Amino acid sequence: MVAPLHGALHGALHEDSLRALVPALALALFALFAGTVPGGATAFGAIAGHLALLGLAAAALDRWSNPLEQGVPGRATLAIVVVLALVSLASSPVPRAGRTGLAVAALLLFLPATVARCWRTPTARRRGAAAVAVVAAAVALWALADRYFLGSPRAAMPLGHHLPMAAWLVVTLPLGLAVGARHRAPALLLAGVGGTALLATGSRSGLLAAAAQVLAVVVGRVREGERAGRLPTFAVVGGVVGSLVAGVAGVAAVAALSGAGDPSVAARWGYLRAAAAGIAERPLLGWGPGSVPWTLAPFLRPQAGLNPPGEAVGDLHSLPVHLAWELGLPAVVALAFVGLATLRRSRGSEDSLSRAGRLSIVGALVMSAGCAPVAIVALPVALAVAVGATLPSTPRGSSGRAPGVAVWLVALAVLAPSDLAQSLWDAAREAPDGGARQLLGRASALDPDFPLYRARRAWLSDRPSATAADEALRAARDGVGIASLRWMAGILGFEARRPWAAGELEEAWRMDPLVALGPYLLSESSRPDAHLWGARAVLVEPILGGSLAWRSRPGFVTRVGEALRSWPGLDPSIAAALASAVEAPTGATDSRDLVFGLDGRPATAVTLHLFRRSPWAADLLRVPVASGPVERLAGVPSAPDLALLEGPVAPPPPRQGAARKIP
Repeated sequence: MVAPLHGALHGALHEDSLRALVPALALALFALFAGTVPGGATAFGAIAGHLALLGLAAAALDRWSNPLEQGVPGRATLAIVVVLALVSLASSPVPRAGRTGLAVAALLLFLPATVARCWRTPTARRRGAAAVAVVAAAVALWALADRYFLGSPRAAMPLGHHLPMAAWLVVTLPLGLAVGARHRAPALLLAGVGGTALLATGSRSGLLAAAAQVLAVVVGRVREGERAGRLPTFAVVGGVVGSLVAGVAGVAAVAALSGAGDPSVAARWGYLRAAAAGIAERPLLGWGPGSVPWTLAPFLRPQAGLNPPGEAVGDLHSLPVHLAWELGLPAVVALAFVGLATLRRSRGSEDSLSRAGRLSIVGALVMSAGCAPVAIVALPVALAVAVGATLPSTPRGSSGRAPGVAVWLVALAVLAPSDLAQSLWDAAREAPDGGARQLLGRASALDPDFPLYRARRAWLSDRPSATAADEALRAARDGVGIASLRWMAGILGFEARRPWAAGELEEAWRMDPLVALGPYLLSESSRPDAHLWGARAVLVEPILGGSLAWRSRPGFVTRVGEALRSWPGLDPSIAAALASAVEAPTGATDSRDLVFGLDGRPATAVTLHLFRRSPWAADLLRVPVASGPVERLAGVPSAPDLALLEGPVAPPPPRQGAARKIP
């Protein structure tokens, strides 16, 4: 099956009129749909992207032994990275999290060789650069329309987030600007449109990466005159280091001028502190490929005023740190060596597209310091196209196709059931509850280690149900560090009177102390400290002080009020306002529901950011609250507003040994 496909694609790629357009078409497919935040989370987008990668990889399976055309040290180091990734996957507490990602990464390794075959002749390279310029201009125009006509605060579309949007422009614009070797006017137009779009993203990392690219060009020309394209090592290192130093200085200046510091930088420091604790626990092999979204929460303490309640943190906002968490420190060092070896690789002949590819790699290296959207496939595809532009036009020889075919078949075997299960998930989102449960059951059978399907199926079961609660518990434990799965398990466990329910809610609260759902449910238990949990719930969400369920427990309401008045660090006037609202009699009054939901907002959609599936909104809990106390609480700040995270309102920061506490 693979051999005829390889032959057909290899033959098609010998047609100049077709092969020159293939890389640009791949860029367009992934940047406009299949590799974006919203599009890649759909089954249609995932299947389209995976089929495209399978087809592109099939044209270069004979390059398996040296896909990046490196010397012996580079090839050996890349092999070490592959081995380390597989061992890390085998030792991971969440092996399912990285299986699909590794299969995609294996296919992406063949993509540069396919690009080199598409751009084998000078004519094909000129046409290829022109096609990339058209795609880059179209994406940049969409980004500008998103920012200035659709009202987005930052240019984010079509990729769906401003950081990956900036990274994509940094990588692809140099390739499109290669048309300037023959056509100055289109290049200047693309530079204007692309540069404006990059500015509109508001990404400082993107601007630093662009500055590094300009610096590399200037230093290269000074060093080698007209032979600037080879980019001597000191130009690359100087550009990267100089830009990073400038970035740190800029951040320090902004923090000094603002007085209170930069919120974005402060949030990133929180991610880095959590990363340091997690990496210290597993420094050699990491937590496994794809593990950050599923394992970070036990180490991350959300910062009031910086992190929204229920925030879904899918990456560590720094690619080296992210990879160190997932693969371990040795793999990061090896990958850095592979990157430098790719930059230093010499070509038999230099042209504008090859030099542009090197500039794209430089920009990607700088951008990676402050950006790590590894699940946005449009970015590695763009980088693979850039690497392909630097490969020699004449390969060093074929290695036979059998091992490459084996890798291709393994990737297909991993991706096919995952994609089919994802299509069932999308269908279940539109089906009635009974049909949705059946579809999710089939999805779980195809992808049994993916906890989202099982958790959502349990949630749709007839309630109360001990079987459903136990199924939700197993899904939550497989998800390890995803608070929302533990909320779901805890709610089902409470309904079914399972003995583990309180422990799951406490664990969810430790992962995200800015959400009042867990404390409120624990306040309705018979625990002796239930009133303290009630006070915590009111501190995080003052409207809960009007809970109608509490009005049937007058003694309990009094104890909650007393706890609030004596709460450590709480302003006495605010404590008195909260306590009086809690203790106020309601009588006959109107009421409203306070809803705790899942996937209600795109920015905190757990399904989208942690599982890369289309969001499926659900109400986890509705709390009837009296209108009178709610009116009294209008304007009273909550603990997140006050940055009140000390004392019993929030758990202590993660300690060393947290890994051993993860089920």
